[in-house]
Amino acid sequence: DVFAQRGGFDLVLGNPPWVRPLWVEKDVLGDIDPWFTIGRVTLLEAARLREATLARTGKRDLFIGEYENTVALGRFLTAEQNYPLLSGTPNFYKCFIPTAWAVGTERGVTGFLHPDGVYDDPKGGRLRRAAYGRLRQHYQFTNEEHLFAEVHHQTRYSINIYGPAASGAPFVHISDLFLPATIDECYAHTGVGIVPGIKDDSNNWDTSGHRARIIRVTETELRSFAQLYDEPGTASLEARLPALHSTELVDALSAFLRTPTRLADLDEWFQTSMWHESGAKKDGTIRREVRFPESAADWIISGPHFFVGNPLYKCPHRTPKSNKSYYVIDLIDLPEDYLPRTIYVPNVSPEEYRRRSPKVPWTTSDGRDLVLDYHRVVVNNMVGPTSERSLQPSIAPRGVGHVHTVNSYTLPSARDTALLAASWLAIPTDFFIKTTGSNHFQPTTARRMPIATEHEEELLLRVCASVCLTRPYADLWSDCFSPAWRDDAWALPGHALPADYFSSISPAWSRDSAIRAPLARRAVLVEIDVLVSMALGLTLEQLQTMYRVQFPVMRFYESDTWYDRNGRIVFTNSKGLPGVGLPRAKKKGDPEPCWNDVKHMAEEAGYTGSDTVTQVLIDDTLPGGPREKTIVYQAPWIRCNREKDYEVAWRHFAERFGTHEG
Repeated sequence: DVFAQRGGFDLVLGNPPWVRPLWVEKDVLGDIDPWFTIGRVTLLEAARLREATLARTGKRDLFIGEYENTVALGRFLTAEQNYPLLSGTPNFYKCFIPTAWAVGTERGVTGFLHPDGVYDDPKGGRLRRAAYGRLRQHYQFTNEEHLFAEVHHQTRYSINIYGPAASGAPFVHISDLFLPATIDECYAHTGVGIVPGIKDDSNNWDTSGHRARIIRVTETELRSFAQLYDEPGTASLEARLPALHSTELVDALSAFLRTPTRLADLDEWFQTSMWHESGAKKDGTIRREVRFPESAADWIISGPHFFVGNPLYKCPHRTPKSNKSYYVIDLIDLPEDYLPRTIYVPNVSPEEYRRRSPKVPWTTSDGRDLVLDYHRVVVNNMVGPTSERSLQPSIAPRGVGHVHTVNSYTLPSARDTALLAASWLAIPTDFFIKTTGSNHFQPTTARRMPIATEHEEELLLRVCASVCLTRPYADLWSDCFSPAWRDDAWALPGHALPADYFSSISPAWSRDSAIRAPLARRAVLVEIDVLVSMALGLTLEQLQTMYRVQFPVMRFYESDTWYDRNGRIVFTNSKGLPGVGLPRAKKKGDPEPCWNDVKHMAEEAGYTGSDTVTQVLIDDTLPGGPREKTIVYQAPWIRCNREKDYEVAWRHFAERFGTHEG
């Protein structure tokens, strides 16, 4: 009757199911025999046990029937005549969206709560084209406040209000929401005052509103988004929608539009995920063996091995059980030829290992045709938009492999490789990744990433000083070295950076070529942030806003990380640095001092002495360990303010380059 008299529904409301019709063999086998679920059976073991299990239980027909149902449903949903706006692997909720539009009246309104895949799916252009013409309000949430108890806390979803189709109609966009009440606060706010970040100063999710959080998106903004986040030629109405926190950051994005060089602009580069763990083990290319490698050719990198600008971040335990089974490596007293434990090693001869390794697509006169023959920029495939750092790039030495959770990018030139790494490890580039809202860093995203082409020598020096920690990086240092480095100067000289560094460096790598103390390494990264920001045409205020708004975890860690006079970390609340510095409180029977005992020796607390505090610990990151290690911290303790350091560094480089202070 409704359809006959009114032509459809005036209002459609719903929370359609967030389910993909995917075939997961192990889950079906778990329904037949619970051991597949409770026994932590791997996918390879499940495949091996499948036939015997189906024969023993007599459930082969059930198993085949489940497979047929899943495959048939997936094909039905992706059939052009059934859901012409969908593509790829559908999620049930996407089927409800065009259906709701079809059953509505000409003036009908649809209110749906569903995942944000509509707006970030690389293959979702057709659905976005239809959606943007109807979208009126888009409120993007992260489930950190557990509004949906059964859903992972980092899951993103959105409230979407769709109206009648209208070409070029603008819509309202608010992202980084945790509670619905924040939406009302944004509309009620006067617009005066600093925009709150994702977290407050107490490290709680900030649910306060601000009028600047309301972003009005027209086809002009969509055109910019298409240029920034999509493949060349993407229509504005098919653009992916970034998670932008405030109108200030929309303005900052315009700098990325002006970036003259992106990875896709380079003539020659190559990306690979190299060894898939299960597949490479199955075909005998690699085997699991936890040990210290004899050379770089024996090292197969896993994700926790490296972090931002640090290729030797962590060393696996002797018997690692998860990606948390790693020790943080102390770079200060590292042996010159050091490589950390590897979890996997080659399982074939060196010649066969090279034969199976990926080849670069270009031809060289020196015979370097494998990725193994080059230093490579390495990044983790998984990125967390709400993590301390989303993109975590470093540089791998020649000869090393890596598992598929790591992607590597090879360029013909060592200097281009180092410049790419410097560009990617800076805060502005990480901000760009965070705005995508994606949990994966894919080559399609990498192609659009900026490369800083100004202040090249300053950037090359600083990234090499961060990365070239041991002898396997000696050739990277010498290939990148320039006499112009000797004319440089630190922008933050009081941060444990060696005063005679520039006068003592030479083309030949030495142990002193690397910056090792944590405080000094932090200062080098701060200077890289500023240099890349200047190269991209950002202002100091935009850099500070990016940091304040989009990096709440990093800000929280820095607010309670304390350094001694020599640049060592004496205490930190960072979860990424377990075991570094003193423990906060003393455990029963613990003879060592704790932070609570010595925190009064901080400079800002008025302490002016130079007493020392000794810590004795067991270190198991070096060959021949474990060993007892003594660390002496020299008071007073200091902590840093990154936004103020940005100001100091910006003034230094503005004066050096003869530019305005931004």
